Amino acid sequence: MLKDKIHKNLLEISQKFVRIRGRNVHKGSCGKVLVIAGSLDMIGAGILTSMACLKAGAGVVHFVTVRDVVPFISISYPELIVHGMESENGVLTHSCFDLIKSLFQKYSFDACAIGPGLTQCLSVSKLVHSLIGYLSERKCKTVIDADALTILSDLPADVLGTSENYVLTPHMGEFKRLYRSDLKIDFVDKNNRCDVAKQLAVSVNQVVLLKGPGTVVTDGNKSYINFTGNEGMATAGSGDVLTGIIASFLAQGLVSFEAACFGAYIHGLSGDKAFGINGIGLIASDILDEVPRSLKKLKDFHDNS
Repeated sequence: MLKDKIHKNLLEISQKFVRIRGRNVHKGSCGKVLVIAGSLDMIGAGILTSMACLKAGAGVVHFVTVRDVVPFISISYPELIVHGMESENGVLTHSCFDLIKSLFQKYSFDACAIGPGLTQCLSVSKLVHSLIGYLSERKCKTVIDADALTILSDLPADVLGTSENYVLTPHMGEFKRLYRSDLKIDFVDKNNRCDVAKQLAVSVNQVVLLKGPGTVVTDGNKSYINFTGNEGMATAGSGDVLTGIIASFLAQGLVSFEAACFGAYIHGLSGDKAFGINGIGLIASDILDEVPRSLKKLKDFHDNS
């Protein structure tokens, strides 16, 4: 049965994940993530992504965002290492590019997340163009989400390179902008979501996670349809939490397809727990709070099986 097969695959991935970390570890060996996100008016997106990285087990998270908000973040979220960058009208500019490269050279990040809350203005677009090229050169495992996905739709498909270093996490609107085909995707429904996601994954040679009920994860060959999650998760910031979870799993050693599948599952499982407590009034922070408990539940299962 399909659900039995999905459970089996997820159990294998989760078993691998819980065994990655031994007792003789330190924060630097548990995954270092760089999050490039946020703007003056949308700083919450970057905070949710960064905190989701930590809640999902990453050892260290660096957060690059506009300089104006650094004091607030540092006080309210002391676990994050925040790098304030030059901004123009409240958004990051291309002048940040060299500084971000220097952070990579200094800290050797294991994974990156880029996009939530960046906005799509010209200065941000130039920065994202340069960053994607640089990340491809470094072969850094990266989640591309939100505004960075929209900017990516203006770039040639081969800009992402030939190795599967990226996880693209579009919702349907972003998917339509990314998709380069004559297929009338206005008619995408639950019966062909997997097929069109696979076609995009093949086109860009990367892992694609198509959000929505029955989230689809595919590398163009293997596919997974997620079965956790609920209608209460249709709330602002929910996708930002998912981005952080996947980036965390990448940094901790899962390959792109595994991290995306396991991320979708844990995100939905945490949302189901939050929905049981808060109903349709749940907010993204409620999902965030449940992530460690979802991971513990799986670890306990494997420890006792």
